[in-house]
Amino acid sequence: MALIHPSLPTLSDEDPKLQRRGAGVSLFESSNGESWRWLAYEPFPLSPEACLGLVAQGEGMAETQFVEFSDVSLRPLETAARNLPGVKGRGDGLQASYHDGVHVLNRIDSQIDFFWPEGEGPTEEFKEDQFTATWEGEVQASYSESYSFEIRCDDGARLWLDGLLLVDDWRDSGDYPRNVRVELQAGRRYPIRLEYYEATGDAMARLSWSSPSTVKEPIPQS
Repeated sequence: MALIHPSLPTLSDEDPKLQRRGAGVSLFESSNGESWRWLAYEPFPLSPEACLGLVAQGEGMAETQFVEFSDVSLRPLETAARNLPGVKGRGDGLQASYHDGVHVLNRIDSQIDFFWPEGEGPTEEFKEDQFTATWEGEVQASYSESYSFEIRCDDGARLWLDGLLLVDDWRDSGDYPRNVRVELQAGRRYPIRLEYYEATGDAMARLSWSSPSTVKEPIPQS
């Protein structure tokens, strides 16, 4: 970095830095220039040609100070995202409740990524067909951006996120993707609920997500 205002001290690697990410800017800080900690994200539209600068006015400052970024490089988001620190979660999974009309099973599932071939169910005691499952908990995004949620269930499924019903496909059906896209803020916890039922034949329940900074994967425990 190079300073425009001559009275400002030289900035070091310990100073916070700005990172343009899509239609917004994230602010990070680091004590060694290698390990960075996310501080905040502010969404606003930017044209592809827009440049970043920093304007700061703190307590006791007589004038607004301006900073010029002289060491800026552009990289495709898919490449740059792998080097950006995301907000780390500490999840312990989702509360799961299974029912088949006779048996009830309550447990914690680390993620929703199940396939039960015909003749099998969640446990040996469960009927292979005609059972339901509900998963409830919270989901936390590592990055502030648009996420695509994909449900693959054989048969029916309903998905709620932050109290909103996003997918309502409660019918006998085979395995095919149901997709919905939502904007998430990094670090915020969103209530999530997935309801599922199995009719006959093979049974599947999978919930995945992806984003510009996240490869498609089953939503992880943390």
